[in-house]
Amino acid sequence: MTIYRLTVVKQMQDGNDAGRQWSNVYHLNEASLAAAILHAPTILDLEKTIYPDNVSIVRWAVHNPAVSGDGQSDAVSIAGTRSTGTAATQLPLFNAVLFRFLVEVGRPSLKYLRLPLDESEVSNGVVDSAVTDAISTGWAVPLVADGTITDESGHTITGYGFSHNIISRQLGWHRRTRAGFHRGWVAD
Repeated sequence: MTIYRLTVVKQMQDGNDAGRQWSNVYHLNEASLAAAILHAPTILDLEKTIYPDNVSIVRWAVHNPAVSGDGQSDAVSIAGTRSTGTAATQLPLFNAVLFRFLVEVGRPSLKYLRLPLDESEVSNGVVDSAVTDAISTGWAVPLVADGTITDESGHTITGYGFSHNIISRQLGWHRRTRAGFHRGWVAD
């Protein structure tokens, strides 16, 4: 079978980060592109359970990384279903929760979830257990049980673990370059 890449793009609708987009990537072990496309709504339904209602899934795309131009993308508008406080009390998006998906062989597959957590859901830099329990039952456990979700190498996900601590993860960082400046040695 082929490993297809599913990218799910989310966008903040209001609050300090209104309009900002970010994405999560999943790898699907499916028989065909059509099967991967049919599987995408299942993943979207799981993802909406971990985001508050001021976050919307705005686009998804499935493609085969080994074949250029092979894929499909669709614009959607699916609001998150997790209830939280107001947008004024949500933490910025650079606060993330680290999930480790355990695989059959090798190192775990890491996923950083940018959850606009409310201040009341975090104490001393640690996510409340009620939040992690809700994420586990609504998202992580069904992903592991799905059976077609793999790491980027195609190894089946067998379990998960996560860090209860908030992790700072930069938004939109890219290496900056200047005209005429080269990194390292470059012949003139």
